[in-house]
Parts: sequence; C-alpha cells; structure tokens
Amino acid sequence: MPRLGGDCIQVPIRRGPITIVTKRFIDAAHRAGLPVHVWTANDEATIERLLELGVDGIMSDRLRLLREVFARRGLPLQGGEARMSA
Repeated sequence: MPRLGGDCIQVPIRRGPITIVTKRFIDAAHRAGLPVHVWTANDEATIERLLELGVDGIMSDRLRLLREVFARRGLPLQGGEARMSA
C-alpha cells in the first residue's frame, strides 16, 4: 500500500457490498506506516470487531458506548495505541 503523502487512512467499514476494513487491509496500511481510522461504528459488536482487527481509531455517533467498550478493555481514551474519536 503506497503512502502517497498521507499521514493516515480514514475509511468507512464498507462501501456498498464491499468490505473495506479487513485484517489484510489494516496490516497493509500498518506496513506502510499508516494508522487506520474507521467510521462509523455505532454498535458494540462492530466496535469490538474493529478493535480485534487492530484499527487505530474509531469514529462513532455513540460516544458513551465507545467510551464504555474502551474502559472495559482498559484502553486509553486518547493517546497510546488506541484512540477514541467521535
């Protein structure tokens, strides 16, 4: 995956029937030195799955839910490996 001058990749989980955010996609971005920020995750199962895949940031319309999932996992709400965005 070429960097093309970018500092990160911000993508939706899927575009129509095509899933964009996969382990392979995330691994390729990370090999290129690009953090992956995903939008928009509004349910617990999706947030959990994205964290398991190794995303670096999650955007959500449900900030409380995102905060609860991060707290249960002991993840920082800002900084560190996982970041929370709303």
